[in-house]
Amino acid sequence: MGEGPLVPWFSLLGLSWGGLFDQGHWWQLLTHPLLHGNLSHCLTNAFFLYYFGGRIHDIFGEKEVWRTAAWSTLLGGVFHLLAQGDTPLVGASGAGMGLFVALTTISPESKMFPLPIRAHNLRNGVVLSTALLLLMIPTLRIPVFSQLGELIISLGGQACSRSDTAVTWEEPSPAEWPCASISVSP
Repeated sequence: MGEGPLVPWFSLLGLSWGGLFDQGHWWQLLTHPLLHGNLSHCLTNAFFLYYFGGRIHDIFGEKEVWRTAAWSTLLGGVFHLLAQGDTPLVGASGAGMGLFVALTTISPESKMFPLPIRAHNLRNGVVLSTALLLLMIPTLRIPVFSQLGELIISLGGQACSRSDTAVTWEEPSPAEWPCASISVSP
């Protein structure tokens, strides 16, 4: 995992195999959807919950929204534990995806704003692409798919590292340090 002030919180409250089973942190099943990696992650999940949850609320009521979100969060967590259990899971993406799939299943012919395509086509595309991305996780070691995932990751890394100009770092001299003019007397 990375470094930063939130890493201890992710380890304690984010869903992971070691935390749940090895350390007995059962609360991770409930707390992982409350944490988010950054503001855009939080806002995206909030939008999905508001948009898809609101439409399901209008059709079936509040109880169905909570039930769908809870089961989706739980099932998403189980799939995460099976696929990448060592990496802590944070966010309510499972709930958002569950509400999305529920809405596009109960209203398959509707158009999904802002895309002018039918809901069932959008759902099938999102679920298929998510499944393919899951199969490409290198740590799963699924023949062909894992190698394809590693190839895509390496090509992406190469594309990001291409540059026409070389970037070099020159160590500043002590005279250029921000506090070079401050003197401390004993």
